[in-house]
Amino acid sequence: MSERIESFRDLNVYRLAAVLQQDIFELTKQFTKEELFLSHRPD
Repeated sequence: MSERIESFRDLNVYRLAAVLQQDIFELTKQFTKEELFLSHRPD
C-alpha cells in the first residue's frame, strides 16, 4: 500500500518542482545584470 498523503509537501510533483526551482536558481545566479533585467521585461 502507498504512503498516506498528509500535505502537498508529500506529493512527488511538489518535491520535483522544488528540485527544479533550486536548479533554476543556481543557474540564474550566473546571469549578468543585463540578462536578469531582460528575463523580467514585460511584453
